[in-house]
Amino acid sequence: MNKIVYPFVLCLLLLFYSSCEKENQPEIITNEAGSQIEVVGDIKVSTFKLPNKELAIDRLMMIRHKLRSLTNDAQYEFDGRVKEITSSDIICELHIPVDKVIPDGDYWLLLAAVDDSHIVATQFKLTFENDMVSTILQREPNYKIFKGEGTKDNPYLVDDMLKLSLVLKDDSTHAKGIYFKQDVSELVVPMQGDATDGRGHVSYPFAGNYDGGGNEILSLTYNGASNETKDSDVGLFSALLNGASISNVVLRDVKISNAGTNVGAVAAHSSGTVKLKNITVSGSVKGTNNVGGLIGTASGNLSIEDVTLKLDVSGEGERIGGLIGKGESGLSTTISKVQSTTSFFVKGKGFVGGLIGDIKGSFTIADVVLKYSVEQADEDIAILKATSNYLGGMIGKAKLTGNSSISGSTIKLPIKGVGYVAAYIGDLNTDKSSIGIELVKNEVLQSRISGTNDVGGFVGSWQNVKVNALKDLTQQASVSGTTKAVGGLIGYMNGADWQKDKVSGNAITSVHGITAMEQSAGGVFGYVKNIKKEIDVSPASFSIDKLVSVNGADAVGGIAGRAVNCVFVGDVYFDVDRNQTIKNKKGNSSFSGKINDASEYSGSATSSGGLFGWIDNCTVSGVMGNGVVQGRQRLGGIVGRAVESTLSMCVKKGEWVLAQYNDVGGICGKIEDETVDMRQVLNFSSVKGANCVGGIVGCVEAKNGNISHLINVGDVEGSGKVGGGIGLLKTTTSGNNSKDMVTVEKSVNFGDISGSYKGGEELYGLGGIVGSAYYLVTVKECANHGTVKALSNSTYNGVGGVAGVLGYNEIGGYHYTSSPNIVKIYNCCNTNTVITEGNSSKSRYTLGGVTGRLFYGTNATHNVDMHDCYNTGEVLGKNDRDNGGLLGSIHKYASIHECVNFGRVEHGNGGIGSHPNIEGVNAENLYYLKGTGKGWKATEISKSDAEVSKSYKGFDFDKHWNMNDRPTLIHCEYQFAKMPVWNETGN
Repeated sequence: MNKIVYPFVLCLLLLFYSSCEKENQPEIITNEAGSQIEVVGDIKVSTFKLPNKELAIDRLMMIRHKLRSLTNDAQYEFDGRVKEITSSDIICELHIPVDKVIPDGDYWLLLAAVDDSHIVATQFKLTFENDMVSTILQREPNYKIFKGEGTKDNPYLVDDMLKLSLVLKDDSTHAKGIYFKQDVSELVVPMQGDATDGRGHVSYPFAGNYDGGGNEILSLTYNGASNETKDSDVGLFSALLNGASISNVVLRDVKISNAGTNVGAVAAHSSGTVKLKNITVSGSVKGTNNVGGLIGTASGNLSIEDVTLKLDVSGEGERIGGLIGKGESGLSTTISKVQSTTSFFVKGKGFVGGLIGDIKGSFTIADVVLKYSVEQADEDIAILKATSNYLGGMIGKAKLTGNSSISGSTIKLPIKGVGYVAAYIGDLNTDKSSIGIELVKNEVLQSRISGTNDVGGFVGSWQNVKVNALKDLTQQASVSGTTKAVGGLIGYMNGADWQKDKVSGNAITSVHGITAMEQSAGGVFGYVKNIKKEIDVSPASFSIDKLVSVNGADAVGGIAGRAVNCVFVGDVYFDVDRNQTIKNKKGNSSFSGKINDASEYSGSATSSGGLFGWIDNCTVSGVMGNGVVQGRQRLGGIVGRAVESTLSMCVKKGEWVLAQYNDVGGICGKIEDETVDMRQVLNFSSVKGANCVGGIVGCVEAKNGNISHLINVGDVEGSGKVGGGIGLLKTTTSGNNSKDMVTVEKSVNFGDISGSYKGGEELYGLGGIVGSAYYLVTVKECANHGTVKALSNSTYNGVGGVAGVLGYNEIGGYHYTSSPNIVKIYNCCNTNTVITEGNSSKSRYTLGGVTGRLFYGTNATHNVDMHDCYNTGEVLGKNDRDNGGLLGSIHKYASIHECVNFGRVEHGNGGIGSHPNIEGVNAENLYYLKGTGKGWKATEISKSDAEVSKSYKGFDFDKHWNMNDRPTLIHCEYQFAKMPVWNETGN
């Protein structure tokens, strides 16, 4: 080897130049390639050009030229310098002693610092003639200096900075198919002498295979100025190309700051098939857009396995991810065995994810654990944070182009964003409804998830993606939003193809609560709509801890806050018959927690229910709720507000439903419907509110329809219209069209019903089944077995064992008009006490054993009608108007017939109490047991006569009546019913 080194040559040349006269300047020889040579003293200065884009040298410097002959492998080293830098070329000076010659031929040229502290890793194949470069043949890294053969079985060994710098450089094939293995414990990323404007490391593409051997690469450094032109595409490599793999390496103390777009500790980009395995990254990566802890922007097929993140990843813009910033359209990625440490943070403007900021493709994610414990007092800390929309513990936003999955993973991080925020995926959507996702055996441990809208324990917004599996999910985090659509699992869901047999074993134990400050908070869904198949909400699908509380200003429910165009089913079932109210019962509660128990919502929330807050065009069946429900108005033990919806086979158990204002029911607060459909529902809970309070429904507004098999056991209390079944039943039309009727039938009350109305309006009623009902209403085959009590100093217009007030016309007040009520009550009975507390003689209302008051009918048609009813309960009151064993008060053109009273009337008549206007009143075939009251418009019968059917003129013992020791009804299946008991088999 010929090695000539003159470190002091430059100084000698400068002295020589300064001492020479112009006429003594040496001759300069130039060849066709533009290279030059001249003799200066005892040095031959050979000048040539190299392409700047291959070297990216940014400063004048002393360099060493390392030459290796392709003819005989002889090696030469000469000092020199970078003479000039242009936009396209680096002009180099090679200093050859005058007594030395570079033999003509082909050589590999490598440039290095004079002390070998760093190296320009690209080597050039050059032809020398007469000590001048005549041709640049090709360029490539200098792999000849490596030990090994670059194969999988015998990789090139990377054992010093020089060799690492060669790996980090580029060649014409980007090292495709070449294998490298690090053979020393740590290597510092070399400056390489080619950093742009002093910013730090310059990146190049790589398609080879680098095995770190479990060793470290230290101090990858880049300090930019956030210049999108100069500071983009930053990473250890600028791109990982098809076939590239990086494995078994620790990138320690990464310091990338003020970078631009496409930034990652490993690579700015990846494309084709790329594999990353067993990688640990520590330090910080900071850029603007498309910033990832490993990869800035990815496309093709990317596999990431066994990664530890000790990294602070941040971006001033969008698409920021702990692993990948942006997944290009069509990306297919597999991610497994990823974990974070206490040094892990991801923050950006929007599209921010613990793993991926934004992806348009498909993914398979498994065994990911991202944890960071934060004390409750440190509630402002956010490990994952976005200042704009789309933030997810796993993925900020995902638009699926293929089936995807997440399994076996854990999130325990404070997550704070704006819209579309969740522990797993902020926004999940697809253009193809056949594409779905599996979420299986994942958990969100105790942490906090907060945003504005569309905030979920697992998914913030879910649109059109098929549910391939939703199994064994555990959600413990508190979830909150400052506006709407906040859910324990899913904030907002629209258009999903729900596969109920693919949903099971999901547990929600968010003991610190789920809150939407404005609207739509739910234990499972905040807002759910347009779901194509049944959603099973039984505990087999969603098990919600009894300590979970759901809070919000409006539309709050234990399962869903707001639901539109959905069918919800549970596992609850029971049979009913005329002797025993419940048999063959089965099923468990879907929610046993608390609705609006937080002080700021307990007195102000609206449209809130034990399972559903506000439903529209939905069906709810086979469900049970055990939770406490509180708020202001439209509150229900199962549903707060139901619009154009069907409720059946619903059960409410547990504690109370409590409203500060109107429309509160044990099952539903308010029903608004064209055709109401409600059947076979059962309430055990106490219900308390102001106006329109019912053991089953607070208020029903409908044009027509059927309400049947309402069973209320709980006590009901209000200060307005109150009923054991329905507080207010009002049809939305009036007139003579009997087809537009709402029918309440085959219903029963066992609870104590009490009211304290103190106003002066005529339509306020208190009843065992219905408080007030008017326009086009039928009440039939109903039984009341509970006490109906008007509390002290109340001023009800009518108090009845079955119905308080029947009939009313808003157009003409409570007087007769040409657009009348059609109100009928028949085949009903009352068996318990109807009472006014305090027995004030100044009380205005009337009491009736069956009905408190019948309002006006139409001339001669008697379309306000009561018939075939009986009472056995006491009627106790000393108000200033007469009370009746059957009817408290009857108005003009109303009718009552074929009824009998067996209950004692303390002050009043055995049949009808008062009669403000007797004109047109039809009262026929009314009977009362001797000693039970006075006899206006009714016939007294003795005890012995009461046991004989022929005593009852006009009674149809084939169609309406049976005869035992007294008349009973054929069609009132609950008249002998026992108070139901439901022994829990589950929650």
